[in-house]
Amino acid sequence: MNARSAGQRGQEYAAALAGPIRVREQNLRTSTGSADEHVSAARSGRKPDSFYRSALASAVLHLHDRASLEFNPLAQLPGVKRLADLRYGDKIWRKGLCLRDLLTEAIGDVLAAADDEELRPVRLVLERACSGSTLTNVAAELGVRRESLSRGLWRKVTALVWERLKPRLLTLENDT
Repeated sequence: MNARSAGQRGQEYAAALAGPIRVREQNLRTSTGSADEHVSAARSGRKPDSFYRSALASAVLHLHDRASLEFNPLAQLPGVKRLADLRYGDKIWRKGLCLRDLLTEAIGDVLAAADDEELRPVRLVLERACSGSTLTNVAAELGVRRESLSRGLWRKVTALVWERLKPRLLTLENDT
């Protein structure tokens, strides 16, 4: 057994981490670039769509919650705001309503395209998520762990919906 106490090992570990942290803080203070440059450098491996795909995943799980959709990052896009003003100018949470319409169309396209037996899990996950079921309940129904569903099939499902939604959003952005 090691003669050092747990407290000593913790202090040594903290001291070892402090060096790189101080260097990073010093680099941030002496750099002339913006904070955005540091964030993008720190997350260089992420795809540009990853932020919106994450927002899309949240929106699908809250499809029937207009307030949640209203404040979703996808609803803050200029094209969605403009379409919401045109379609629902006098409604409360009109951006949420508009986003729900756009998502429902994209989800419908995915469900129509996932018509063979091999894609049954895609249909099941998407149908259950849209009906308000949690990923934990969907995972139990499929007989897998929630973590496994989240890291695997759920990402694929949201990627399929994003493939259908993104062109609609780009069209809205270009229709100025």
